[in-house]
Amino acid sequence: MAGVHVVVGLGREIPNGGEIKVVFSITGVEPDGEGDDLSDEVGQRGNTCATGLLLLVGGFVGEPHHHAVSEHGAPNAVLALSICSLVVGCLVCLRGAGPNRLLVVAQRHEKSAALNEGALVAYASAMAEDLLILGGALIDGTGAEPVPDTALLLSDGAITAIGPEAVAQADPGVTTIDATNKTVMPGIIDSHLHCSFDDVVSNDELFFHREPTMVALTTAQNLQKILRAGVTSFVDPDTAHGVGPAVRDAVKAGVIVGPRMKTGVQALVTAVGGTAGRLIPDEGTVGYAQVVNSIDEVILWTRRHIKYGADWIKIHATGTVPGGKGELLVWSPDELRASCDAAHALGVPVMAHCRSPESTIACAEAGVDLILHGSYMDDAGLEAVLESGAAICPTFTFLANLADHGSKVGVTPGMDNIFRGEIAATAKMMRKAYDAGVKLICGSESGFALTPYGHWHAREMEVFVEELGLTELEAITTATKNGAWAMRMEDEIGTLEVGKLADVLVVDGDPTANITVLQDKSRLSEVICRGERTDLSAPWPEHRPIAGWKVSGWASEVLTWDRAQA
Repeated sequence: MAGVHVVVGLGREIPNGGEIKVVFSITGVEPDGEGDDLSDEVGQRGNTCATGLLLLVGGFVGEPHHHAVSEHGAPNAVLALSICSLVVGCLVCLRGAGPNRLLVVAQRHEKSAALNEGALVAYASAMAEDLLILGGALIDGTGAEPVPDTALLLSDGAITAIGPEAVAQADPGVTTIDATNKTVMPGIIDSHLHCSFDDVVSNDELFFHREPTMVALTTAQNLQKILRAGVTSFVDPDTAHGVGPAVRDAVKAGVIVGPRMKTGVQALVTAVGGTAGRLIPDEGTVGYAQVVNSIDEVILWTRRHIKYGADWIKIHATGTVPGGKGELLVWSPDELRASCDAAHALGVPVMAHCRSPESTIACAEAGVDLILHGSYMDDAGLEAVLESGAAICPTFTFLANLADHGSKVGVTPGMDNIFRGEIAATAKMMRKAYDAGVKLICGSESGFALTPYGHWHAREMEVFVEELGLTELEAITTATKNGAWAMRMEDEIGTLEVGKLADVLVVDGDPTANITVLQDKSRLSEVICRGERTDLSAPWPEHRPIAGWKVSGWASEVLTWDRAQA
């Protein structure tokens, strides 16, 4: 990779030779007449204007003339966005600015190259110390049996040697981690969680009581919880107010701390709505949802979400209707196909929420890449999935928590049996799918009151063992190697192999003998992400009550005259 030198707004430098200069103009006048300006899309959507995010820098490979970062996002450009520490600077910069348009001009010199994620990782890793992990049983995430007493050398944010070579290549005085009688394994990849929901109790709370700026700020804290639970990468299908891409880029730029992240913007829903029913408006957007009312709107919003930075497009294929039983397919085949075709044409995969037999068939036939839930999938659905090559993320954890522990947190009586039945009915077909070669992905749907951050990210593996009959090692593979597929980073993460990025856990126990050990944070001796050790001794990140954040009723039950006399 050619060297890059970047000068950004606060004077921070990334030295590697070569040079890219970044010039800011608030007046709308292009410096020296070079470059194109950012369009009005900057600040147009809630995920940018509401969170006060600032586009900082993008690098390009190619022509020897000047370039500017535009909203069209050249493939190799990087958007480094500020959420927390730069918000004050952003306000200062914008004060008195005429049309409030930010120009970012990148001037190419000599052998400069794109400042992509790899470059940022290289820069971050330069700050990390080399680590030599000794004595642990190595689970590499490929499905191979653990290898006892195996050394692992981490340098420059990557795995540089394994086994005897790790010891031989380590510099004298290298920092060592004693993993004797412990397990060394890849970081967990949670392929279905909602980092911006903040352990929400209801859709009403999420849709109408969450202000966008505070959503972004609390999300930054949520990421710390997720990381400390051993999750080094995750996929977020849809985010409140569409803040996902901004949060992802803030993590990438080192503005906030968190796992690697791939994200959607918001879920595409028809006017029927999703599981929120009539809380979804007839048009427009609310919370995590963007309503689409025609094939033209399906295509429009698929493309817009990609423009806003979506790594995935999410379709909410099923929803509830008054008098209906369970969730019904609420998209037509043509609508589903329109979104898939539009996304695939731009190189972006599609996932779909499917909780009916018909929805799994329709989405697989339309070209959906990842089926979420796949509830009540039948043989016809499995055949369609096999034909399409789609993967499935069953996401049993929410259902399992409700069924097993719902009574402890006030869940409506009877719901436990309903969801236990859904697990049993779906698990049988998921096992059949697994045996047929369908890629199963591990996801927790963390972000709700029943699946709070930092507690249940590894439970899906337990359900896979108990309900599907997978071995512990097979279950771990769904949350490591298979998760790398959902992250679109199969060549970089998910397994412990030389050359892969250094996302590693040291576990005080043997998850191949007891998979539940991964749910106990006290058994995580080390969480290493990007080659950097996570401080597990700091107080658990929590926030005090936020005004207007939570919904509270006048009473939990109706006070009748008879009840008052009892």
